Amino acid sequence: MKLSELKPCDVCGGPLGMLFYRVTAEQMMIDASAANQVLGLSTMFGGRLGLAEVMAPAADVTMDLQTNTSMICDKCAYEISLVRVLLGVRGKAGE
Repeated sequence: MKLSELKPCDVCGGPLGMLFYRVTAEQMMIDASAANQVLGLSTMFGGRLGLAEVMAPAADVTMDLQTNTSMICDKCAYEISLVRVLLGVRGKAGE
């Protein structure tokens, strides 16, 4: 990442500091028609999902709707429990 691409924290508006997070969230949607094609072929091929995915006319069964990228300073990341989300820590905050 170039220096010109850095911007203030998207949560507090302050400087990022030496450690920060760049978080990208993608909103996705399942294409029901494409999923049904793959599932139908899987049934025809005796439950072989891998073969059905190769033979289906649609390569992907999901569609990208939107992508958002945020830069978050280390302090805000800890305050909003972003680190717990990124590291896959389960449970309620404070446990």
